[in-house]
Amino acid sequence: MKNSLSTKSSLSLFSLLNSSAEFHSGVLSCTRADSAFPCQVSGLRGSLPSFFLAQFIEQTIINAVHDRQYNNKIRQFQQDYVVVVQGQKEADEVESDILSLCQGKVQTIKFPWWGMIPYRPCAKGSVIFGERAWVLSKMAVKNPVDELPRIFIVTQRSLLSAVSPVSYIRELSIVLRKGQEIDVESLVSRLSALGYLRVPRVGMKGEFAVRGEVLDIFLCGEESAHRITFDFDTICAIKTFDIETQVSKYSQERLVISPMKEVIWNDELVERLEKAFSRENSNGVRNDFAAYDQKRHANEQSFDSDSEKKYVYDDGASSADAVMQDEVHLSFTDEALRQKERILTELSVSGESEGEELFYNLLWDENNSLLDYFPDDTPVFLMDFDRLVNGQKLIENEYSVSYRQARQTLPVLRPKSILMDTVSLAKKCSVLVAFRSLETLSNMEDTDTRCQMDLEFKNTVTIHSEQGQSYLGKINYFKEQLSSMQNENWNVFIFADNPNQSLRIREILKEYCEKNENNMDKKLVEVYPQAITSGFSIADEKILVIQENEIFGRRKNAPKSIRKARSQALTSFVELTPGDYIVHANYGIGLFKGIERIKALGTERDYIKLEYAGEDFVFVPIEQVNLVSRYIGSNDEKPRIDTIGSKSWSQRKEKVQKKVEEIAEKLIDLYSKRKASKGFPFPKDGEWAAAFEAAFPYEDTPDQATATREIKEDMESLVPMDRLVCGDVGYGKTEIAMRAAFKAVMGGKQVAFLAPTTILAEQHFENCIERFKNFPVQMAQLSRFVSPSQQKKILEKVSEGKIDLLVGTHRILQKDVKFKDLGLIIIDEEQRFGVKDKEKLKVMKTNVDCLAMSATPIPRTLHMSLLKIRDMSLLTTAPQNRQPIETVIEEFDEEKVARAIRNEVSRGGQVFYLHNRVETLEETRIKLQNLLPEMMVDVAHGQMTSDELDDIFRRFKMGGFHILVATTIIENGIDIPNVNTIIIDRADMYGVSQLYQLRGRVGRSDRKAYAYLFYPENKVLSEVAMKRLQVISDFTDLGSGFKIAMKDMEIRGAGNLLGKDQSGEVYAVGFEMYLNLLNSAIERLSSSNWQSQNEVLLELEYSGYIPDSYIDDAQIKMEFYKKIASVQDQQQLDAIWEEFNDRFGPVPDEAASLLSLAKIRIICNRLSISSLREKMGQCRIEFSQVAKLNIDKILRLIKNNPKTIRLDPKKPNEIILQTQSIDLKSKSDFIKEKLEQLL
Repeated sequence: MKNSLSTKSSLSLFSLLNSSAEFHSGVLSCTRADSAFPCQVSGLRGSLPSFFLAQFIEQTIINAVHDRQYNNKIRQFQQDYVVVVQGQKEADEVESDILSLCQGKVQTIKFPWWGMIPYRPCAKGSVIFGERAWVLSKMAVKNPVDELPRIFIVTQRSLLSAVSPVSYIRELSIVLRKGQEIDVESLVSRLSALGYLRVPRVGMKGEFAVRGEVLDIFLCGEESAHRITFDFDTICAIKTFDIETQVSKYSQERLVISPMKEVIWNDELVERLEKAFSRENSNGVRNDFAAYDQKRHANEQSFDSDSEKKYVYDDGASSADAVMQDEVHLSFTDEALRQKERILTELSVSGESEGEELFYNLLWDENNSLLDYFPDDTPVFLMDFDRLVNGQKLIENEYSVSYRQARQTLPVLRPKSILMDTVSLAKKCSVLVAFRSLETLSNMEDTDTRCQMDLEFKNTVTIHSEQGQSYLGKINYFKEQLSSMQNENWNVFIFADNPNQSLRIREILKEYCEKNENNMDKKLVEVYPQAITSGFSIADEKILVIQENEIFGRRKNAPKSIRKARSQALTSFVELTPGDYIVHANYGIGLFKGIERIKALGTERDYIKLEYAGEDFVFVPIEQVNLVSRYIGSNDEKPRIDTIGSKSWSQRKEKVQKKVEEIAEKLIDLYSKRKASKGFPFPKDGEWAAAFEAAFPYEDTPDQATATREIKEDMESLVPMDRLVCGDVGYGKTEIAMRAAFKAVMGGKQVAFLAPTTILAEQHFENCIERFKNFPVQMAQLSRFVSPSQQKKILEKVSEGKIDLLVGTHRILQKDVKFKDLGLIIIDEEQRFGVKDKEKLKVMKTNVDCLAMSATPIPRTLHMSLLKIRDMSLLTTAPQNRQPIETVIEEFDEEKVARAIRNEVSRGGQVFYLHNRVETLEETRIKLQNLLPEMMVDVAHGQMTSDELDDIFRRFKMGGFHILVATTIIENGIDIPNVNTIIIDRADMYGVSQLYQLRGRVGRSDRKAYAYLFYPENKVLSEVAMKRLQVISDFTDLGSGFKIAMKDMEIRGAGNLLGKDQSGEVYAVGFEMYLNLLNSAIERLSSSNWQSQNEVLLELEYSGYIPDSYIDDAQIKMEFYKKIASVQDQQQLDAIWEEFNDRFGPVPDEAASLLSLAKIRIICNRLSISSLREKMGQCRIEFSQVAKLNIDKILRLIKNNPKTIRLDPKKPNEIILQTQSIDLKSKSDFIKEKLEQLL
């Protein structure tokens, strides 16, 4: 749904607000030409300041139109607005409100803070450099009048910190427009100078690629990359494109390219910094009170007046007090001087250095504010002005304390030199609106307050409103309140976070939102699918605005305006690199040696070079690339390479074919039995289900919504459900399972919720209690944490049907657990259950719906889902603000361990240390304690009692100690957002899935997480261990669980689907060939009208390939060869033409020849042509099914073209075309024209 309020809501809510004399006159008093500033607005509660801001912008636009029509005042540039908030949370909330209320009429841009405590250096290459520079470029380059107005949202820290001058940023920025002439080579040089990295294919922010007349670039602040197409030196198109698919999306007229940092270092700037350092150091007092600090904190000795005298300055203040008051200018310490030299050297050599951002303001004669980037008449809004004034002092104190620590090791400046003042900056604004929140300060007659703020407001607006009320999830109480409101003729508006929530709330409040006999004369409640931060009420106007979280009593989570990362499932097994084992459909298993271009008989083409036994080489024409696939089988031993001409391959293939047919028959039988068995069709969702889903505190991702819908459809059908939900940690699997459980309970059935470990079962139980607390669902838990006497009582209640939802471990599978009426089984982390458990489950699952969940399903499960034997739902949308986990694989080194732990603890985090041997766990704890004496360390393992584990995990979650040394007991169910570093000892001993699950214990918040996988020093790893570690290292993107499962299937093999082992006939022919054979066997056995699809053999004399100058990346080239070879219809062919033009520019003749070949293949498939061979200007066309041809049409074709077409008397199923030596495009058109006459 479009991100704007409906017209109806605009007319109703805003018209009501404008009918309020206070609100309307308040907006007008701030937007008239003669308005007095600065202006203070008090009394606004909840999201009402955002409503005021939206109405201010609307009125400003109306005034601009009026001036243009009646006063002939024409603005050259669009109006910008600046909103100052206290912190990042407030910035997100204001952005969410504005996007919802301004109806798509504005664009919002947030200026990011460094994200570090004061004087703490940012890491080199951090994305924050590019994001800040992108926003500064947007501010520096004026917005054309035909663009949307821009609202820049700035946190107080960002406002108070100095930035580079606007003239400097404007000079670095590049503005490109359609129709503009620009030298491409000089543009490329300039992009490199601005810090962009040139690559073959753009995949990350800060990269650019050039292919002929196409330039791709991914700017740091943008959601999508941009593609600029040239016609010689003229820009003919600027479009956004998707980096995953590389397909263009939207066109635009103009693009501002920002530098990758707000300072691009050169010799002049480095020299300027060096002089500034010297000046700063020479003007300072030489004094070092580090020893004083250390002794005072350590309490090693008492400090009397004499011992402190040497730290006292002439004015009598101690050094500590002096620095806190920012009165003393100290020179650099010896360590700071050494760091100064390092920084200058690195900046001279590489143009970047850790901590360079701390010294940007030293380069300029004065501190430059963000407000300097805007014209004087730019409206500036200070949200919650009183908190901003108070926040100034807190920030100053924080800088002063941090300065004392940082100056010991870095050549940093005093806080006074780099920090500006909120009120001083506000006084410079010509158009200033301050929103006041404290009633005691709203009256500026208070002399003390005016002196304290030193800011005299010339205009005061007061609007009386109240904060929204929370109903704490008490739906019945809420309905009673609504009835009372309706009786008193109140206007009630409910804002839901998204369309799904809107529909759910409408369902719950149907009697208040729709006309019926009880409310004919009352005002209906209006529900809008838009996110606002909080509700409010205006009693005088009888207006009540409710934010959905106030109904359900849950706190507001990250607003929907925050960008979402998308990750796609793996779509192909084939990523060939030289040296890989391959399978050719006709020749068998060989080695891929690369792609070679060969000239012969006047033609030039690309061939796939394959090596077989006896160093025999086969050159496969590139148009037959679809006959070649990568070998996926067992990696414990290498496959045997086939010999060209031997019968070994065909015999193996026949043997596998027979085996495959047996499996196919069993699978079809299994599938038909499942379809034939009758389950319980659950009823459709009612009001309770809508209320339950509406109480979910996050916005559903598209994947979640789809999976929920599929599960409900399965449950409502007669056929028992058997579905796998595959999604990464934190992607919403548990919420989907709870919705399914709720549906089952509402349908009168019992639910069994299985988890592989006791801790995970307990966590699920706690989550269920929290989630179901406002609903009539009876729950219990079965695990070793529950006493035997308690278990006995629970089992009795389960058998009597008094327990609706039973959560537990394998204990649920034991014989003494008897359900009265089981309707749904939910299995979490399915890959952790063994074959015996699954055999017990098979008995339980008879005619019962089953929902399995896993981040990394085992190969057999995944294989069955890929073959559609089991249904599968994929969750690939990452949680909001989630970052990929940085994974490091190295030999074990105590220094590296200590550094990793100290880095995490220094930023306020905690650490998991995984050591999977209970016997030596305590020994490992002692080692870590000796290595890091300042850290608190504890241990956890599966042999502890439930009370002990509870105590440890509770203390760790509350921050009671720094490091938890544990076994794989933490693999499932430990969810502690503050733990963002995991160290895995002996990582070579774990499987891919287990490593992935362990790594998923960190990175569960919006902070960067780290996983260190250590293997023993001087140990030679096995090939399989090496591959497993490599897979974990390679797949760090969000949503990689499914990809890792695919790679695990490659490493371990898919196995026999119906057997207990993990090996089968796959190894003989490779997984992809096995899958093809199995699919075709299933199709053949399940369809009476099945016909085999034979590949047409094309052997034409032509020159055709993708030139290196057009696509130079071998992997991308291979990808396109595969696409061309698999074209089946004209629509697919047109799509490839479009993609070629879009991504790489005009298609060269050589590549066009390949596409013409695809055109011939399409028509050959339609006419059942088995081969089309050309030799010496003659083209022989062989038909596989002559019976399907119309003889009259063939005779007419020969009669009309006696010189170019004839029959072969020896082969009645062949016709011969005289093609002569013409280019492939003409040849293609000629063949197509003649063959189409046979259709």
